[in-house]
Amino acid sequence: MIDTKALREKILDLAMRGKLVPQDPNDEPASELLKRIKAEKEELIKQKKIKRDKNETEIFKGDDGLHYEKFADGTVKEIEVPYEIPDGWVWARIASATKNIVAGGDKPNEVSTEKTNEFKFPIYSNGVKNNGLYGWAKEAKITEPSVTVSARGTIGFTAIRHHPFVPIVRLISVTPLRDSVDVSFLKYMLSHLIPTGEGTSIPQLTVPGIKPFLISLPPYHEQLRISESIESYLQIIDEIDKGQVELKNLADQLKQKVLDIAMQGKLVPQDPNDEPASVLLDKIREEKQRLFEEGKLKKKDLVETEIVKGVDNAYYEKLVNGEFAEIEFHYMHPKKWVKSKLSEMVIIVPAKKFQIKQSEISINGLYPVISQSANAIEGYSDASTKVFEHDQPVIVFGDHTRNVKFVSENFIVGVDGVKILVPIYSDAAFLKLQIEQVLPFVKDRGYARHWSYLEKEWISTPSISLQEKIINMINQFDKFVEIFFQ
Repeated sequence: MIDTKALREKILDLAMRGKLVPQDPNDEPASELLKRIKAEKEELIKQKKIKRDKNETEIFKGDDGLHYEKFADGTVKEIEVPYEIPDGWVWARIASATKNIVAGGDKPNEVSTEKTNEFKFPIYSNGVKNNGLYGWAKEAKITEPSVTVSARGTIGFTAIRHHPFVPIVRLISVTPLRDSVDVSFLKYMLSHLIPTGEGTSIPQLTVPGIKPFLISLPPYHEQLRISESIESYLQIIDEIDKGQVELKNLADQLKQKVLDIAMQGKLVPQDPNDEPASVLLDKIREEKQRLFEEGKLKKKDLVETEIVKGVDNAYYEKLVNGEFAEIEFHYMHPKKWVKSKLSEMVIIVPAKKFQIKQSEISINGLYPVISQSANAIEGYSDASTKVFEHDQPVIVFGDHTRNVKFVSENFIVGVDGVKILVPIYSDAAFLKLQIEQVLPFVKDRGYARHWSYLEKEWISTPSISLQEKIINMINQFDKFVEIFFQ
């Protein structure tokens, strides 16, 4: 698979270095552009439309080829620039190259959730959902095309606001001067400069923090060409993304289909010499009795679900009141396989005493921490008193997340929502397959718990030897799919 995130970052990096489109010697140099920006801002200050920024500076290249910064008090110091830029480009602080940078204020006293003739100006907050739209206001605070940047939460999320709007808390607005800095180019520049997402190392963005950002500024017409080129490339990358999502969905469907076939006993040949279900059932009973005597099962766990086949060829479960309830099998069960509810084939180990807090999880430690998240390992810890020790592989099921993990080493439980499942007379890898096969039939309840529904699903269990053959076959298929869809 192509790393499209890295590809997007590379496109922006090339653009900001002047390597994405060719330079045109007929373009007005960016140094002249900065002079015009400075003159326009001086006029706006005189008109009291913006305030003077006493911290604005000028950056220039000396006769010695080095870069210097001149401050408002007249002092000059040498600065280091991150890379070389083409002739006609200049280095500048973003505050010097734009009209205004402001933080959002409190939300208006009157807010509408819908656009009306009276409430017609969008209110934007930080966040990606609905492009940051919070509501609608009667009056706009910013009337010129601008770029907004999320300052907290989804830090760095940028968006172009072409029409008058109201920014509220945790949102920073950067407004360029018309025909000086292209608003699309400004958006791409900010996207390049600021790490994006909730996982970024930046705790929050502030106006004083953004103003000193060092930017490479090209001539205005080159900005337009760069923006157009970036847009073209990003559209291609979006198509690649879409194609890769479709491929992944296809791969997942293939895996699920193979899993369905496997659980119907059609993936590997059935051995006619394999023990019948009655013998397999006796072995499972013996295993449960041993676990009961060792105190690992309760007496109620020895009670078996009685299954009968009706004259209509349907299967029924005998209930405690003597009545029968039809069983809904999601697939055909081979005759020599034992039919049971999932709960009857596992021991649930209480996870509470092996659990640590999220704040106690480190990037280093003696023992892996396994949680219900999608991560194979959440982190590490040295808390030896919290280690779950086991002599056979187990399954960890995320009660909220529905994630299923095969775990063969001793581990510590991370946070809530973890179900530790020990298989009874079954290979843990096969138990994982059984769960993955029936899980799609359990309604996704979001962050609610799922085990109480999953445990009631019906599964079929073959002999250990057949389990091993199925595991090997599916592992081979998964490797093939992984190689094919790389």
